[in-house]
Amino acid sequence: MKQRQNHINLGSFPKKRNSEGRLICLNCGKLLKGRQEKYCGFECSNDWLCKHSHQWMRSKLIKKVDNTCNHCNTQFQKHYLILDHIKPIALGGEEFDENNLQILCKDCDKIKTRKDQVDITKQRRKEKILCNGQKQLETLKDNQH
Repeated sequence: MKQRQNHINLGSFPKKRNSEGRLICLNCGKLLKGRQEKYCGFECSNDWLCKHSHQWMRSKLIKKVDNTCNHCNTQFQKHYLILDHIKPIALGGEEFDENNLQILCKDCDKIKTRKDQVDITKQRRKEKILCNGQKQLETLKDNQH
């Protein structure tokens, strides 16, 4: 079962170099000019950060949906909105895929989170049964020899 990364230290990403050893943009791979060390411009740095930071992605999506909850279609102040994974990471959803993300108000998020927790619990039970079943099968084989 997949798990969300709690923290990604964005400053720890090393500079990227091409086969000739020249610095290239972390996002698009273009050669960097002058004093640029990781990104070729603001657009690339913003795009790269959205792919690696929930905070950046949340801000981007809140602007995109004009502070509106995806479920109840009500506008809220930014602090009342949550970045939610449509398909939970634990159930195979992608962590930074915009198509798997939505903005929900805190009330709608509570409802969806309860449903997600039930689905995750069911999936974990299935995995545990399969895991234990496999162990029992191996024990039976060992006892037959």
